[in-house]
Amino acid sequence: MIATLPVTVRSVLDAEANSEVRQIDLSSIPAAEGRALRVRLPGIGVSWPTAISQASAFQAFYTVTRGLFLNRWGGNLLPQLTPWSRPPDDHQVYTGEMADSDLSQTEFYPKNTPLTGARQVTAGYHDAGDFEQRPMSTVVPQLLMRAVELSPQSFVDKQLNIPESGNGIPDLLDEALWGVSFWEQMQESDGGVRAGLQSYQFPLGFYLASDDQLPYWTFSRDANTTARVAGVFAQASRLVSAYDAARAADLRQRAVMAWNYATANGASPPYRLYAAGELYRLTQDPSFKVAFETAWNAMGKYGAFSNFATAQLLENDYQNGTRAMPDYLQSYLQGLAPSSAITAAANAGFSQFAGVAVSMTANEHAYRNARPESYPVDWGQGTSVVRFLDTVMARMQLGGLTASVQQQYTDALSLAADYVLGGNPNGLVYITGLGSRNVQEPLHQDSLVFIKEGYGPMPGIPVFGPAESAPAEPYELPAVAAFYPGFSQRPEALRYADVHTVPIFNEFSVWEMQAPETELFAVLLGQPTMPTPAPPPALVNLAAAAAGIGSSQTITVTFNAPGGYQTLDVVNVLINTALDARQACYLAYSRPSNTLYIVADSGDATQISGKVMNGTGTVGNSQCTVALAGSSAAASGNTLTLVLNVSFAASFGGNKVVYAAARDLAQGNSGWQVAGVQGVPPLPAMFPNPMGMSPAAGSSPAAAISFTYQDQSSATNLQTVWALINTGLDGRGACYVAYYRPGNQLYLIPDDGDGTQAANIVLAGNNTIGNSQCTISAEGASVQTNGNTLVVTLPVTFKTGFAGFKGVWLAAQTMGAAQTSAWQALGAWAVPGQ
Repeated sequence: MIATLPVTVRSVLDAEANSEVRQIDLSSIPAAEGRALRVRLPGIGVSWPTAISQASAFQAFYTVTRGLFLNRWGGNLLPQLTPWSRPPDDHQVYTGEMADSDLSQTEFYPKNTPLTGARQVTAGYHDAGDFEQRPMSTVVPQLLMRAVELSPQSFVDKQLNIPESGNGIPDLLDEALWGVSFWEQMQESDGGVRAGLQSYQFPLGFYLASDDQLPYWTFSRDANTTARVAGVFAQASRLVSAYDAARAADLRQRAVMAWNYATANGASPPYRLYAAGELYRLTQDPSFKVAFETAWNAMGKYGAFSNFATAQLLENDYQNGTRAMPDYLQSYLQGLAPSSAITAAANAGFSQFAGVAVSMTANEHAYRNARPESYPVDWGQGTSVVRFLDTVMARMQLGGLTASVQQQYTDALSLAADYVLGGNPNGLVYITGLGSRNVQEPLHQDSLVFIKEGYGPMPGIPVFGPAESAPAEPYELPAVAAFYPGFSQRPEALRYADVHTVPIFNEFSVWEMQAPETELFAVLLGQPTMPTPAPPPALVNLAAAAAGIGSSQTITVTFNAPGGYQTLDVVNVLINTALDARQACYLAYSRPSNTLYIVADSGDATQISGKVMNGTGTVGNSQCTVALAGSSAAASGNTLTLVLNVSFAASFGGNKVVYAAARDLAQGNSGWQVAGVQGVPPLPAMFPNPMGMSPAAGSSPAAAISFTYQDQSSATNLQTVWALINTGLDGRGACYVAYYRPGNQLYLIPDDGDGTQAANIVLAGNNTIGNSQCTISAEGASVQTNGNTLVVTLPVTFKTGFAGFKGVWLAAQTMGAAQTSAWQALGAWAVPGQ
């Protein structure tokens, strides 16, 4: 026990919770790294664990900010960056000329809109359950850059494990620049910026962003969007100038072009404030100072405070363009010789509104938060309450605060963080991947797919939370009907269910939820901290990379938990042609209950059947049956070894990959890894035919590996054969080779997977070729033909950075590219680390 503290009554009857609310003051508890705390109430119980430490502050910042990375449009979610891995989403984008305000009436482009003016878009963010990008998203990089400016000492390179880590730029600024890049791609040569992207419908069904087949069209150029983007470009140019002079110069030029277009096309005064202020601070050109002051006066007698947003802007603000937000004033105020009258007005206005927000936080609700009572809880206003503290951050950024006021502001921000992290009437963390009791079913396309595959949702995804009025769409009614007491009989803050079918509960928007929460946890981070995550459960035992052939097989996979096997919760084995739970032999072993489950043919992880592993009975689906006689689960020390006595159905025939994953009791997840391959009779009998590799599995850092292919009539009819070694059937970040038989040439595909840029060598002498994954030598290589069979032997040396469990896929093509086989999984390799 650390301390005994009094519990006092905060509210006798809180209307939002319909109960008494009591409070405990933990401010006297010192911060301590590595220590979990619980509050024990005698006769009642104990709380969920909590922590007061720099590590816990960093975990919240890290998880929420990486949620943005996981939600990127065009993001490359490589396995080394996240267990929630998928290829980049290369959406089809065309040039449209409808305004976003036109679409607000119909929501979508007409389906028959011409597919003309194709363009590549690889930046920005998905909105949530859909992939559109709207003009409101200009605020995403804006808020991230404000966090950088509020606490620049907190953010460093290699802090967030994103693709840009290691480039010398703080990772949070890199994430902001990803958002900036989208608007660069929307800018035309005349400086005008298109207001975003939309399709003819929302995505229907569950599929990864990388599988999206919907076409998207740009909105037309928009003066108000262009003005805001001019401010974003100028702010980004100033912040990145210390790290990348060329990028800074390009952004500066783009900012000026956008400014010229916006002013020539009637941009509204609030957005001209932001653009002119940022350009003035960047360039010190007095014409931008004059432009800012002109826009200030155009807003009315009190300048920006004539129509000022004390909370973050709403969607109709971005369409109407009448209100100014605090960010729009900051750079003018911190620039060269600002007007004393404007400076005094801003200091007074920010201080007044920040004081109101602090008072609101302390007094408006029993569960302290800054939402004014007049605002309904709908659409995230009852969870992401940081939106009501915009003026608090703005006043902090101006500086010159007394220590007591600074603490009041910090306390208000901390309470906003506490509220979304569980200090609310539901006792629920409204962000995935944080806390002991969090959201499990966000309306987020990628997450829904990963949930079905047994991963759980992507971490760092917020949800809207409770709603004031009952949702009324037909697809929402079953969830509403399940409430007891009924929806309208429940207190407002408890009108919520963790179900993806109700958007007002479990969807979110990147601009009004995800970016503000990122800004909040970034500002609260304090000292610069690097990631030190606890190691997740990992597959170990290099012998686990194995290959087998047969309709019946004993499959063994060994799992490791650094904290001891007792920390393991569920381990999974999935056997299929690809990492797809549908029509798979998909098994899950629950260690605490000693139960083996099998997932139904649909791949829905909620549709399972199982038996205790007592040596009798079977579990099965249409792909396989596991006899519990001959199956076992043995645990010792840090390892758990699962042995499965599997019989495969003939209808499941083909070359399959054995995937495995582990989850611990703290919800740490290893992610899926290739544990081996399995040939299930009947095997493919097509031609050309990849036959296999020898050895079929291995674990050494270097080996001579033989790949065998067949043609129907003669090996001389084979033109090109391929071998791809990677965690999945993905040419990026792979040891991926193509042998061109007529020229005796070996091609090695580069790291980006672009086969048109592959280097090659002749398989003769001591030639070598390499990429970041492997090196292959011509010395010791051989090519043999025997009738209709071709065997290519390659001395392969794997790089230590490529360590881990890999599958090996082969394919073949006949002369003139007349016939090309499908890829076949025919081997596995456990590449050792250092």
